[in-house]
Amino acid sequence: MRGYYSGIDLDAYFARIAYTGPRQPHLAVLQELHAAHHVAIPYENIEVLLRQPVGLDLVTLHTKMILSQRGGYCFEQNVYFQHVLVAMGFRVRAVAARVFWRALNGEVPPRNHMVLLVTLDDGDYLADVGFGLLKMWAPLRVEPVVEQHTPIGVYRLLPAGPEYLVQLERKGRWAGRYQVSMHEQGPADWDVAHYYMSTHPSSPFTTNLMAARSKGDARYCLLNNKLQIHHGDGTAQHRVLKSAAELGAVLRDEFDIALSENCAAEVAHVALKK
Repeated sequence: MRGYYSGIDLDAYFARIAYTGPRQPHLAVLQELHAAHHVAIPYENIEVLLRQPVGLDLVTLHTKMILSQRGGYCFEQNVYFQHVLVAMGFRVRAVAARVFWRALNGEVPPRNHMVLLVTLDDGDYLADVGFGLLKMWAPLRVEPVVEQHTPIGVYRLLPAGPEYLVQLERKGRWAGRYQVSMHEQGPADWDVAHYYMSTHPSSPFTTNLMAARSKGDARYCLLNNKLQIHHGDGTAQHRVLKSAAELGAVLRDEFDIALSENCAAEVAHVALKK
């Protein structure tokens, strides 16, 4: 079983996310790390899209996201963030969620998304730095129904039996993001979910280019050749990318993802057909 490596290079991680604050396992520290991670490390699924191996071991994740200054998709992001938090002394459990975003009415999706449950002296908090196009900018306190304000919107957690449905207010209505189980999942559980999501031909990650990054009060989201920029005041901009050069420039300039010419061409071959 893959364990959590207490010897993680925290200095390198903090330099990567430009964090210079305290290192005690407190709520304010968790909040600052959560926000800084979103700004510095983009969400992206390029290796999965190109059907390249994607490892979840600490060395691979550290080399890719910290030393090589790339990003990663949900499992890569949250597995690494859990390593960081555990090394800092936080009490963390990995729990599974059913993602209802884009699910059909009546559909019950599988528990294939990883969320971190962080226990602090004043209670439990959900942390998630890997939810892609609908990034969660701040940890959410596990407290039923209470409205929680974040830089990009208002959230609440609705009890659903022993689980919680995480909702985001959108245009005056509450929209479900995912439903979280409170039962801890081990590394072997994530290996199975990760293998399916990163290899199965019907997985959205193997058939669509996705990238997301937070910049200032804006959230940049790329789905194939469609770029959306959502601002904190509720306004949004939309742009359709029409060439490999344009796509490569957006990945580089807006998401800080620099690709080789050959890799960029492979990505564009898939993304521009959508």
